[in-house]
Amino acid sequence: MKFSIKFKIVALGAVLSLLVTSSAVLFANFEYRRRGEANLMNNINNWLDNLNGEFTTATYSDEYIRTIEKTKKYILDQYEEYPDDAPEDLTTEERKLFYKTRFQRLYAIEGLGMYPMDQEELDFRDDYQEFIYLLSDAKSSTKATAVYASFITENNTMFYIGDEYSYKKITRPDMLFPGSRLYNFDGEITQDSTYYSCTFNGTRNRVLPIKNDDKVVAYIFIQYDFAAVNKDVNSLISMEIIVLSIASVIMILAYALGAHFLFLRGVSRLNKSASEFTNDLSKGKKLEEKDPKIKTRDEIHELSDSFIALEKGIITYIDVIQKETQEKERTNAELSLASNIQLGALPNHEFDDKQTSIRTFIKSAKEVGGDFYDYFYLDENRLAIIISDVSGKGVPAALFMMKSKELIKSAVRTHHHLIDAVREVNTMLTNNNSELLFVTSFVGIIDFAKGKINYVNCGHEKPYIVSSKGVRKLEGESNFVMGLEDGFEYKEESIDFNKGEYLFLFTDGLNESINEDNEEFSYEGIEKVLNESKNSLPNEVINSMSHSLEEFVGKKEQFDDVTMVVVKYQDEELHLSYDKKDYTIITDIVDKFNNRFSSIDEETRSKAGIIIDELVNNLISYEKREDLKIEVSFKVVKKELILTIRSNGEDYNPFANHKEKYYEEFHPEIKEGGFGLSIIKDLAKSYKYEYLDGHSVITIVLQIK
Repeated sequence: MKFSIKFKIVALGAVLSLLVTSSAVLFANFEYRRRGEANLMNNINNWLDNLNGEFTTATYSDEYIRTIEKTKKYILDQYEEYPDDAPEDLTTEERKLFYKTRFQRLYAIEGLGMYPMDQEELDFRDDYQEFIYLLSDAKSSTKATAVYASFITENNTMFYIGDEYSYKKITRPDMLFPGSRLYNFDGEITQDSTYYSCTFNGTRNRVLPIKNDDKVVAYIFIQYDFAAVNKDVNSLISMEIIVLSIASVIMILAYALGAHFLFLRGVSRLNKSASEFTNDLSKGKKLEEKDPKIKTRDEIHELSDSFIALEKGIITYIDVIQKETQEKERTNAELSLASNIQLGALPNHEFDDKQTSIRTFIKSAKEVGGDFYDYFYLDENRLAIIISDVSGKGVPAALFMMKSKELIKSAVRTHHHLIDAVREVNTMLTNNNSELLFVTSFVGIIDFAKGKINYVNCGHEKPYIVSSKGVRKLEGESNFVMGLEDGFEYKEESIDFNKGEYLFLFTDGLNESINEDNEEFSYEGIEKVLNESKNSLPNEVINSMSHSLEEFVGKKEQFDDVTMVVVKYQDEELHLSYDKKDYTIITDIVDKFNNRFSSIDEETRSKAGIIIDELVNNLISYEKREDLKIEVSFKVVKKELILTIRSNGEDYNPFANHKEKYYEEFHPEIKEGGFGLSIIKDLAKSYKYEYLDGHSVITIVLQIK
């Protein structure tokens, strides 16, 4: 979402005003509440001080203490004569009547004339009423919630003597009447400095003990609650918020108006000019200067001058960039064409025949590179295999690479011995090599009839021979590179190469690739992947190596060309094993079979695929045991393909008692799988089922065309 500067300035002013207003309100709220609570407590404490002083004088002490003791005795006598209190199920009015009847002397002060009094009782009534007026004075003087007098017996029962409204008990809605009692009084009266405090039933109280000869005869409780104080504070704060809000709005408007006239008009002009210029730039229009015409003589004026200068620089720079871009596009097109020509000069990255399977991989660090590979038959049993790496990068290396490739290929075809071919290429590359470029190369000839590789290594990375038994490096003579020293005597070597083995060749861009920690992929990394892939197909070796390299390098930029070549000496067998009940293994079996035996005619491979699909599918679908293991083997003997499927399933011959059925003879009584078995019998030259050593074994023989 886009916000204008004017909006942001107004928003900033609003936020600042809100912060100031909120801070003021919070501080005032805290201070008002603190002062209100302090004033309430001071009033209560002052009244307690005065009342405590009056009780210590002879007049008040004798009069009030005597009244309190008489009232206390009267209440206790009534409960002794009538020990049962008012039942809990009485209504409020019934409860009032109960206490009025029980404690007639205390309620006679209401002046209803329902209780005849003698002189002593009249005097007591006057003294009691005078004491009640004293509590009423405390209520009005302190602004407390309630003021009442009580005494507490040894069994923690509180008896109410009276409060500021005792003479109006008939009309009061509350339940605390003179003479009523509170069982299990749980309030602890504690002293803090010179005052006593007590909390019970959720109320807070200041307490004044009434003593006679240092013996407490009763207590005056002054109940207080800060809610009333807070209510007054809330009203005051509400008014303050209204006033401050109005002031804030006025301040924000004044702030926004001033900001507009002081600098926003200049910013708007500058923004308009910048937008027009960038729109022309994005639409490819002819660029012209856009002067916002700001004359304010401040920072915005300086920014305007800088903007105009920037426009001039951009216009000039765009002209230069357009010319350079056109030149770069032409160069890139030429490099792309050169790369296509270079890659087009290399043989296919996949090759299969009855003797060998070849897979290659090449990735240049730049548009064109200096790595190359080549392979070609010299006769029906001898295959030349070459991998080379030219020093340097880019176009010079690519040109030298093309020259080297053709020279090596021509020399190998011409000469009977590799050493003569390499010597000739070295001489031709050394002559007229003013740039001192050179090429490392591994030049080999695989003789499938003899099961050997004759090779000359011209300073190149030593390749590996991989078999099911392990990985071995061709630790022969490295010799010198070609192109720098004429007359160097190269050494030709030979090594056995057996069926089922594969030769892995590579350039130093593989082992010397580094990751973000500047660690090399190294020979150890190559050997690790080769050991893990020793039973894999050539394309799987290439994929595993490139994937491992990619994971190792991470985001590190490639600095050298990477080339890999895998040459597999085809054997006559393929063995696959699976320990899971999963239909995906069918696709895996068919793919690996087709890759390995690609030299077999397509019709025979298609028949084998149908048979694998039917038999393996039946095993997975109908075999009950979950730990099913399936082994599939392929073997070529002369003109026959022998397919064997072995599993640890139950002894079941799918061909037994099977009646030949074809699609045109479909009938509901045909068992599931019947069509597939009919097809297998029709496609196969022969078929057989055996149960050997706890395993079911199906053998299918197909005729190879």
